[in-house]
Amino acid sequence: MNCYVCAQGDLERVALGLCHNCSAGLCIEHVLERAAKLRLSSLSTGRPCL
Repeated sequence: MNCYVCAQGDLERVALGLCHNCSAGLCIEHVLERAAKLRLSSLSTGRPCL
């Protein structure tokens, strides 16, 4: 399985994880990017990320 986000930019990277919202395959770069966004939203809302 390849990273969905990378594939949109005509790159081919192996997916190492899945998005918990949509189950798209994500490479390590995009897994970390998604995790950072979740941490930021958790800080602003006061709710923990799951």
